[in-house]
Order: sequence, then structure tokens, then C-alpha cells
Amino acid sequence: MFYNRIVIRPQLGKADQVRSLLEERIPVNQARGPAILTERLFGKGPSFVAGRWFDDLEAYEKNREMLAADSAYGDFRAQISQLIAEPADSQLYYVETASGSSSEATRYTHLVRFRPAPNKDAEVKAALDKVTAAREAEGAMPLIIWRQVFTTQGPTYVLVNRYRSLTEYDNIVANRPPSIRDVIAETNGILAEPTAHALFKVLSSAR
Repeated sequence: MFYNRIVIRPQLGKADQVRSLLEERIPVNQARGPAILTERLFGKGPSFVAGRWFDDLEAYEKNREMLAADSAYGDFRAQISQLIAEPADSQLYYVETASGSSSEATRYTHLVRFRPAPNKDAEVKAALDKVTAAREAEGAMPLIIWRQVFTTQGPTYVLVNRYRSLTEYDNIVANRPPSIRDVIAETNGILAEPTAHALFKVLSSAR
């Protein structure tokens, strides 16, 4: 399975207008397949993510072709382009774990980006596999691993943590379980750069 993540950053003072346009568009996306709309919390500025899941690369490419010929989508892009601070950032990920979509219980997602140092890809992936198994054993909502494809920045993994509430997220942050401490310790020294964290609120999801 593949996940296409499109990051949209509004111009200053235009977040509400951008959110409205994206909320109007999400039912169209969901009618065509699993889709999600999220909003970043606690960032340097407002940003939204429109996401779609695809069974394979062929389905992803067919969707691109369909959108290119869709006049309604063209109108949507023309409208939103007047309100965003920079071109939308489209990222494609291969979903490494079976539970690749956002469940109905998910209200918040915490994304942690790992960029392995040269020749350390396998070690980082092994550490992430280990933490996903441990978190499931602890009874937490299963973690998801994404691997970015078609990127010039080298191997990139994203560990997706899902929460039912901010209270649940705060409890994990305040009382890190052994599995979280272990993955931090095991990846220390084998990353090309420090991990990057982002918390998102789910505005609309269908899977």
C-alpha cells in the first residue's frame, strides 16, 4: 500500500479560507477511496495535510492522470493557489506495516521522521520494527511505519503514532513506555540528523 501526503501551508491570515476549501474537497476524495484531512498543531505556522491511500503505484498514477483531466480539480487548485504561502508539497510513502490507514478511533497523529546515516538504513528499520512490535505488546494502538519513495534526500522513515485523545498523547509524552525509550536509544548515533516531530489533529477521515 502507498500513502500520498500533500502538505499545504496557508499564507498569513488565510488558514480559515484554506481549511474551508479543503473541507469542501475532502468528500470528493473520500468518494474515490480512503482519504484523510489533518491540521498540524503547535507548528511554526498553520499547515494542513490532505492524504490518500492507494493499493499500488498503478492506482496512484491513474489518480494523477484523472486529476489532470478533472476541471473541478483544476478550479480547486486555482482557488487554493491564491491562498497558500508556497507550492503544495506532495510526498509519497510505501506503508511498511499492514495497518496502514487511519482508524476511526484516531483523533490525533504524531509523526516522527527518521533519516538514517549512510549505510545505516537496515539498522534504523530494525529498530522501528522492534518498537512497533513492543508497542502492540503493551496494548497501545498499533504503530505504522512509512518509507518515503521518490526522494532525493536518502532513505527516510516516518513512525506514525495514533491517539484517541490529547490526554492519551500527553500521558505517553509524560510517561514514555520502555519501547519508546528503546527506539530512541537504538537509533542514537545512526541517524543523519535528529528526529523531527509533528502532531496533527484529524479533521476528517474515511477508511
